[in-house]
Amino acid sequence: MTRKFALGLLLLLLLVLFLFSNFFLNARLNLTAFLNSFSKDDPQQKILELEKENQNLKLQLLSQKVKRPGTFKVYSAYPFSNRGEIMIAAGTSQGVRAGDIITYGDNVLIGKVTQAFDSKSVITTLFDPSWRSAVRIGEHEVDALLQGGNELVLTFIPADADIRDGELAVTASADLPYGLGIGTVRSVKVAPGGAFKEAVLEPGFQFKQL
Repeated sequence: MTRKFALGLLLLLLLVLFLFSNFFLNARLNLTAFLNSFSKDDPQQKILELEKENQNLKLQLLSQKVKRPGTFKVYSAYPFSNRGEIMIAAGTSQGVRAGDIITYGDNVLIGKVTQAFDSKSVITTLFDPSWRSAVRIGEHEVDALLQGGNELVLTFIPADADIRDGELAVTASADLPYGLGIGTVRSVKVAPGGAFKEAVLEPGFQFKQL
């Protein structure tokens, strides 16, 4: 009887030790996982991530407020061919205002809005005979004056300037965005009097493309 009692007590002690060992093992594992979570989620790192996320949200909100350029249809002038003035199917209702710059694609100058109505606007183009604007030619940025008309002409080019056919002319007037493409140089010649050169400018767009 005593032997059976001692054996039972021993088994009970082993069971208790087993249960306690499991308890402490689980506790140790949980503590390790807890400490690891702190090492992975460093408070300073978490703050940096939150600041970065906040900055990204601000940029997204700002980008929604920025006015994006639009693409507009051009009214037909057929069978007339006054290229100095065109009309687009967009006006003040679409955010177009007098003085806005109109381009072909992102960076080829067409002209400027001179009148804006509710749903249409008048554009004075480079081909208007009254158009005058400063330009720069080629990689050496040679100054010249663009004169509008049925044929675009570059005038007042310094006589000693080295410009060649195919070089690009870009806007340089203070009333226009700098560096918009206008066209390429062709037919360079010495102007009457010999003090300057002149050149015909091949426009960077065709009206049939608009």
